[in-house]
Amino acid sequence: MNASDANHLLKQVPFFSGLDKATLDTLLTKAVIRQFQRDEIVAWENEETDGISVIISGWLKGIQTTETGREQILRTFGPGDTFGLITSLSHTPNHIRIVALEDCEIQKIPDYALVTLIDSNPGFSRRLIRYLSQNLSALITLVENLSLKSVESRLAKFILSQSEKDVYLRKKWETQDLIAAQIGTVPDVLSRILRAFEEEGIITFDRKQITIIDLAAMQKKAQI
Repeated sequence: MNASDANHLLKQVPFFSGLDKATLDTLLTKAVIRQFQRDEIVAWENEETDGISVIISGWLKGIQTTETGREQILRTFGPGDTFGLITSLSHTPNHIRIVALEDCEIQKIPDYALVTLIDSNPGFSRRLIRYLSQNLSALITLVENLSLKSVESRLAKFILSQSEKDVYLRKKWETQDLIAAQIGTVPDVLSRILRAFEEEGIITFDRKQITIIDLAAMQKKAQI
């Protein structure tokens, strides 16, 4: 990746987007790039980190695992997304495990470079606070959905959130097992609800995509 491409990628990160080229270039000189293979563990839970990771290419998942081995996916990460910010700045261990869903490349910016920016750039600090607040709000919504919403409602909301022009194109690694883990259920239940949605004329689906046929009905399912 050349400097221009790296700068463009960093500008996709909300709290870096307002930085000038010289500042971005300075950050890049301190960054380290690493490659990971599919299914490789990028970061362990309870492991300390010393910087923020920016995804250059590929997709990853952030998971927690129960004592029985059941996996809950808290979110997925793609190009331009970041992880490790909170644990790096707070000097606390990771709360989740990060696993590569496919071959990926990650750029790590050390925590001392972030602290220097926070101390010297008020605009960056404000964008960082806004980003952290939005992430906290998203986590609260996730907890509310898992504890208060039915699986049917969670699946409907998930399909709506992933759809573009009423079509949800599944990535090659998006198996039903993985989708089930994201909405807090098991594959059998997911399959049963998908078939029910199809029988009601709300969607059609196959291994590659889910197409919303009745948007109003899907939105109603999401609100239950």
